[in-house]
Amino acid sequence: MRQMRLGTGFKSRRFFLSSVGLGVFLLAVLIGFWGASTAVAAPAPKWLLEFEEKCESGSMLDCQNAAHTFAKGKYRLKEAYKDKEKVEYYIQRIVQMGEQGCADNAKLKDCHLLGVMYFEGRAINRDVVKGMEIINTSCNAGYDVSCDWLHDRFVR
Repeated sequence: MRQMRLGTGFKSRRFFLSSVGLGVFLLAVLIGFWGASTAVAAPAPKWLLEFEEKCESGSMLDCQNAAHTFAKGKYRLKEAYKDKEKVEYYIQRIVQMGEQGCADNAKLKDCHLLGVMYFEGRAINRDVVKGMEIINTSCNAGYDVSCDWLHDRFVR
């Protein structure tokens, strides 16, 4: 009698485990197909497209945000999407905007940001002397934030 109970229980457990196993397998297959299709076919998020559009229209901060996003590559599900070419493009664009802002004194904020990027080594190779010169140029042109920045670092 004891063997009968063990045998019957064993069959029911085996059926239960095989049913659960089959269910888990099917669920894993469905999730795998869903995950693969979203990782490949997912469009870029709206906020990233806005960064790119505003960068092209002249916003240096949005260029920095786009470069950072493509460098980190964390905006897609289950995939680290990094694009070194776009990072380099946006960094060149940032430098171009900053230098233009310093040259014509029209966008002193961009000039200041470029100086800070050089000083701190953000996305650009660190060059403290060049960063200080750019920030000093921005201060001399009348951008108070640059003057305050220099004052906070005991330069002025």
